[in-house]
Amino acid sequence: MRSQTPLMLPSTTTLVHAARNMVNRNVSAVLVTEGDAEIVGIFTVRDAVTRVLAKGRDPIRTTLADVMTYLPVIMTPDAAAIEALRLMKRQRADTGAFLLTAGRGGRGE
Repeated sequence: MRSQTPLMLPSTTTLVHAARNMVNRNVSAVLVTEGDAEIVGIFTVRDAVTRVLAKGRDPIRTTLADVMTYLPVIMTPDAAAIEALRLMKRQRADTGAFLLTAGRGGRGE
């Protein structure tokens, strides 16, 4: 299980920039933010394949906001592992985002 700080980028970030950050950090997902680092979406490697490459979108001009999954379900680390797996199965998700703080936006709300 990873315990690193998640990669978080603004929704205006281009896919080329996001992909370079993902490679540098060795991660398969980006938490997408707006305003005061409020999480508004998630962008995964699967999104890159299905929403960008397969559709012939230009990664230089396309932003995270154009292709991210809006308002992902976020769980805190105190959730039981089985609860997280069940939620991911219901949502048909291949990536889960677990924040290390109590708040949804990562600010301890």
